[in-house]
Amino acid sequence: MFATKNVGAVTCSGACSPFETNPCGSTLHCRCIPIGLVVGYCTYPSGVVMKTIEEHPNLCQSHADCTKKGTGSFCARYPNSDIEYGWCFASNTEAQDIFFKVSSNYNFTKDILKNTAIA
Repeated sequence: MFATKNVGAVTCSGACSPFETNPCGSTLHCRCIPIGLVVGYCTYPSGVVMKTIEEHPNLCQSHADCTKKGTGSFCARYPNSDIEYGWCFASNTEAQDIFFKVSSNYNFTKDILKNTAIA
């Protein structure tokens, strides 16, 4: 076998925030998958990832998802339109309040990402 060298290879991994624009860089099809309200990980979507998203108690695509999962009645979409999922909240008011607090404290979000190691 011959050893090969990846020249200019771009990886899709690491911590990200669904509140950032282009959180995983410019890698084609690389997505930020939320695992918490303000933190996620960059990965290429696969069947396993999609199943994990469906089973996550707070990730949603509709208000019905939140009701079905029992984690709220309002599915708030992330401000980043590239994130295909939202987060379940008890109400629209609660979602607006929390999203406003997170968005207005950008350094807080950046600090979380700096101190987060995702295996």
